[in-house]
Amino acid sequence: MRTRVFAIATLVFALSGFGFASFSTYDFAQHLDRQVHDIHCSFVPGLVAASSETSGCQLTLMSRYSSVLRTQFWGGIPISLPGMSVFAFLAFFATYLLFSGADRDKKVTSFTVAAWALPVLTSCVMAYFALVEIDAVCKLCIGIYTSSLFGFLSALGLHLSAGAEPSIDLGAADATQVSGPPAALAP
Repeated sequence: MRTRVFAIATLVFALSGFGFASFSTYDFAQHLDRQVHDIHCSFVPGLVAASSETSGCQLTLMSRYSSVLRTQFWGGIPISLPGMSVFAFLAFFATYLLFSGADRDKKVTSFTVAAWALPVLTSCVMAYFALVEIDAVCKLCIGIYTSSLFGFLSALGLHLSAGAEPSIDLGAADATQVSGPPAALAP
C-alpha cells in the first residue's frame, strides 16, 4: 500500500512539473513571436492574472540561460521544452507503475529514482544560475524546482518501500497462460 502512495505522489509531481514547464514554454514562445504579453509568473499559473510589470520571471526569460542554441536557431530552444518532455515521460512511467503493479519491483523503482535524478540535478544547476548569475527568482521556475525535488523524494520513498511488499512476477503470470489448457479440460 505504501508503494501505491509513493507512485501516486510521483505522478502528481510529474504532472505539476509538466504544468509549470508548459506555462514557461508558452511564455517563451510568445516572446519569440514578438507578441507583447504578460508573463504568467505565479505559483498557480492560469488562475492568477498575468503580470505586465518587470519581475523575476521577466528577467530569467530574457537571460542567456533560458534557452540553448540561440545563435543556431531563432531564439534558441527553451530549457523548459525538454523539461516538459522529461516530466511527461515521468508521468507516463508513474502511470505504468500504478497499473502494472511494478511499483513493488526494486529494479523498476531504482530506474524511477535514476529518472527523477535528471530533473532534480537540472533544477539545482538552473537554481544556481537564477540566484547567483541572474540574481532573480521566477515563480514558475521555483514550481519546477519544487516538483523536481518532491518527485525525486517520492521516487526514493517508492524505491525504499518496494522491498517491503511482495512483488508480482509479470513473466511468471504470462508463462502460466501460455502453458495450455488445464488438465481437467485436456482430451
